[in-house]
Amino acid sequence: MAVISSDFRWRSNALGFMTDCRLLIPDAREVPPPWNLLLLLHGRSDDCTAWTRFSAIERHLEGYPLVVAMPNGYVSYYRDPIGRSGVETALMMELIPLLETTLPIRSDRFAQGIAGLSMGGYGALYLAAKYPEQFCAVSALSPAVLESRRGGEADRNVAWQDIFGSPIDEDTTLLNLLSQLDANTSPEFQVIVGDRDFLLEEAKSLDQWLKRYNLRHVYHERQGAHDWNFWERQIPDMLRFQLTEMKKWEKRGED
Repeated sequence: MAVISSDFRWRSNALGFMTDCRLLIPDAREVPPPWNLLLLLHGRSDDCTAWTRFSAIERHLEGYPLVVAMPNGYVSYYRDPIGRSGVETALMMELIPLLETTLPIRSDRFAQGIAGLSMGGYGALYLAAKYPEQFCAVSALSPAVLESRRGGEADRNVAWQDIFGSPIDEDTTLLNLLSQLDANTSPEFQVIVGDRDFLLEEAKSLDQWLKRYNLRHVYHERQGAHDWNFWERQIPDMLRFQLTEMKKWEKRGED
């Protein structure tokens, strides 16, 4: 079964420039619409082409009623700069509505999930925690978790201190946002990390935090490091988790 790869650019008012997104779309002749949506985020050193360049995600997606949108996140950690719009607004207020109006994608919460690796794992967790009504499932592979441990990276438009604040804005840290979620209605979380990953301890902290606030999640430590060899092996599990949770949430809505 074919998965169609398509690139498009749109002018983002939030960013103030043209930006890119790569799409993986089911073949409608083989997987009839409407489809569900997975927002899939790249890591700090990559761009919107990373998942298709470094993994076989197209092959893993065959037969799934799932559109995968992989936007450029730059080095933003998928947050808006403090006091103005940026990548966060571009994705949540521009990209998702744009996809819903141009493709036969379900707009229901049960039909939309978010995932990412490393910086993108942070972004998936952050956006799901801040917009819990948007997504039913969250997959974070090798996620960065603690803002205080990030370095001095910055992209071409955003000074580093503008991302998390200087000093760090504790009210908008990932863990604080997670602590405010309603355990009865929050998305389902999946966290996967390698046993040789330099972010392993941060992932363990996240697991403990999710347990502390009774947030539904699965946590896996598996053999591997912080690299594409590890992430490639996790893609089938990630996709199964996303589709399983979407089906569960859809059934919950019907009941």
